[in-house]
Amino acid sequence: MFLEEKKNRERERKKKKKILRFKCDLYSILNYFDSQRTSIMKTLLANYDKFIFPTNQSTNVIVEKIVTVQDISLLSEITSSFIVDLWFSQIWEDPRLIYSHLSCKKNLSLDDSIVNRLWTPNICFIDSEYSYIHTSPETNILLIIYPNGRCAMNLEKFPHDSQQCQLALESCGYSTNEVRVRWMKWFPITIANEFQLTDFQFEHVMHGRSKRFSSGGTWDHLTITFTFKRLYGFYILQVYFPSCLSVFISWISFWIDGRALQARIILSVNAFMALTFQMGNIIKNLPRVPYIKAIDLWFITCFAFISLNLCELAIIELSQETRRDQIITAQNT
Repeated sequence: MFLEEKKNRERERKKKKKILRFKCDLYSILNYFDSQRTSIMKTLLANYDKFIFPTNQSTNVIVEKIVTVQDISLLSEITSSFIVDLWFSQIWEDPRLIYSHLSCKKNLSLDDSIVNRLWTPNICFIDSEYSYIHTSPETNILLIIYPNGRCAMNLEKFPHDSQQCQLALESCGYSTNEVRVRWMKWFPITIANEFQLTDFQFEHVMHGRSKRFSSGGTWDHLTITFTFKRLYGFYILQVYFPSCLSVFISWISFWIDGRALQARIILSVNAFMALTFQMGNIIKNLPRVPYIKAIDLWFITCFAFISLNLCELAIIELSQETRRDQIITAQNT
């Protein structure tokens, strides 16, 4: 029994020594790679000037773009804007950073502090209202950008409409004479997750490339177009059903005794006021536009039915009053 315990303790001691030796070896390897990375970067950046163009002026710098859409969290008709989270990658070649002649042959992964020391193509979202780089816990390569981009909505078919929202990218500092911006040939746009929006269903995303001309030169113009289809289940319950109910209530006056004119008028007027309140509740959540929307035509039709009902009551009362006058005149004669 004593010998078995002694063997077990000896076995545990050897195991701990192996683990400790592995940790020490791993620590040494990591230190070696860190020192090697530091040495390579010092060599590459010794005579590097970020204000100098990577290539000679006769050659363009080709910048390729990859965008991964992480999430679309808001699409607003009132502000005509949307919020999108993007993983934004750009790839270009800088001959001054070639290190194939050095001992290290692998790719170098660097943090954001080195970016400020390198030349960059200065790509920006030209139609964004606000954007920032994710910094949790540190500024990292994952760029979660909130463009709050303008989304020019066409509400003529509201609430049975589809909307297209666009993001545009350009090099803010370099024209096509210096930098050419284009999409990657394979999978330039990727959708990471399914989007859950309260009022819209995401349909698809498209990308495009064109040129923008101005007095300062010509710029490559990259676009990302998101297409959304509105979910109208809310409007069936909050608009169509209540407005139809108001019209049907106004028709109840047709079955009320014609001599109870006051009750018939009160019923129709209340239905008219309820419909007005419903319309105001919907319109206040929409932007002011210079054209008639589909929802406006619906409410106009409902108002027309109730108004014709009131006109019918007035015509009936007028005809009955005329008939009573004729009867009184006939009796007097």
